[in-house]
Amino acid sequence: MLAAGLFHVDLGWIILMGLICGIPAWFASGILWGTWISQRVMVNRSAIVLAGAWLLVD
Repeated sequence: MLAAGLFHVDLGWIILMGLICGIPAWFASGILWGTWISQRVMVNRSAIVLAGAWLLVD
């Protein structure tokens, strides 16, 4: 509401522009980058499980 008031446009235009910018940004940062980085970073799952178990021990 504040952005619509500052720019003197309808709230529908703000929502539409947010979707036009947000959906490609979500796709690029979430799906494309996630797929790309998962092929380059190897995670030792057993170390993560052991570290989590160690943190739970009091």
